[in-house]
Amino acid sequence: MEDSARAISATYLQDDQVDEAEAQADCCLDLGTFCEQVRVQMEKVELSLVSADTEQEKRRLISRLQSIVGTITHFCAAYTAETVEVAKTREEKVEGESVMSSHKFSTATKEMEQETSVTVRVQEDAATNREKPATGTLSMSDHSDDDEYSYEEAAFARFRAGWERAHGDDKSIFEDLTLISPMLFTHCTPGFMPIDAVIPKTVQVCSIKVTDLKHFNWPLQVYGVVAARDAVDQRRNPIFLCPRDDCQILSKSYPFLHLTGPVRAIVSEEPVDIEIQLVVKGTTTDEDRALISYAFLYEGNNGSARVRTSTIEKYSCTLELCTQQVIRSVQATIFSLRIVNSMPEYGFKVLCSTRTQSVNEPPEVVLFDSKVGRKCAMKNGFLNLSRQVVSVEMRGKLKLTVQAYSESGDVAAASHVLVDPKRCNTTHHELHFGGLKVDFTVAWSLLVDDEDAILINGMADPFSLLPPMHPSIASLLK
Repeated sequence: MEDSARAISATYLQDDQVDEAEAQADCCLDLGTFCEQVRVQMEKVELSLVSADTEQEKRRLISRLQSIVGTITHFCAAYTAETVEVAKTREEKVEGESVMSSHKFSTATKEMEQETSVTVRVQEDAATNREKPATGTLSMSDHSDDDEYSYEEAAFARFRAGWERAHGDDKSIFEDLTLISPMLFTHCTPGFMPIDAVIPKTVQVCSIKVTDLKHFNWPLQVYGVVAARDAVDQRRNPIFLCPRDDCQILSKSYPFLHLTGPVRAIVSEEPVDIEIQLVVKGTTTDEDRALISYAFLYEGNNGSARVRTSTIEKYSCTLELCTQQVIRSVQATIFSLRIVNSMPEYGFKVLCSTRTQSVNEPPEVVLFDSKVGRKCAMKNGFLNLSRQVVSVEMRGKLKLTVQAYSESGDVAAASHVLVDPKRCNTTHHELHFGGLKVDFTVAWSLLVDDEDAILINGMADPFSLLPPMHPSIASLLK
């Protein structure tokens, strides 16, 4: 209940005062008090709607009201469900869990002290964070290895249960992938963009590195998923998606996941949920064992474009998540990459990076690497890239690089091209190196910050689902 109040208060009620809203979340646990908060904030939105000058601003505020109404429904459902659950289990908790609660509180206190030394603090989702054990390997006096492993699995299960309570009413499934296209506005005519097309802040996941391996030995055969959920549609946007029959082999010399996504840019105007479920493949499925199961809240809205590495220390390994914040960004889909003439004899690598006004040498994103050894499709010189969608700052540049390997595995030749971003349509480019010619196409598109904006466009009367409004607002829409 506390998690629902905090999330709703921060996300919907105090758009420009998120920190203050989170601080006030504890005051919203009473349903009556919370409804009063909602009423006050809806009045503010209505007043803003009265003074709105443009049709775009009006529709944005109307969509905002719809979001608040939907959120109230989810909140009330969570309130009712939790009340029933508390009443049902109260006697069991009184008899057996007082000692356990004290132990968990002590563990959580130790965890907070240990996390202050982590390079970058990773804020976990509240449902997971309340009972999360201390990171790293615990001594046997605190927990056994099996206890720590079970704790990690249980924490992720609680995160999943919380998501299903919040979003299960709309028939969504936890594993559902986002259906929003990265080329949503590619077809638009320049200068005639839809009012729901935006240029928001996005987060680019540049690399994920597995380090400090415990309880396993190199090399690892890894499969699973790393995904992001942003405020656009709350469905999984896979960053790494690898099936068991095509698992990736990680070695001590190359411990990086070969990323396959995202399938669209990750909007970071609001906090983003990052989910990690990686499994080490055994001889049979019964021998498979989880490498890491973890979910946390990524605070990406820092107001500036920068690069950072988040360190996640867990039971079996440590993950280093390298990300780049891109402000005022568009999304680029790279496709139809074709190598003319002959193929590089010893393999090649395709990379890209996003130059911004504040980051001149950003980290490179691997789009394809023949060294990884995973399945790929190539026909008539066309290469099916492992990853295709990247975020590009509107005032920055997209840099695409192709490297050819030598027999020893070093880079024998390389070439790059700088591409200016567009709001829509496609651009065609080519580069030359080592007697080879490479050409490719980039599809450009703006983004949406809420899938409701797409749904509204399909309605004959987009205002029909709105709750009753003040007469002064209704008169503005006539």
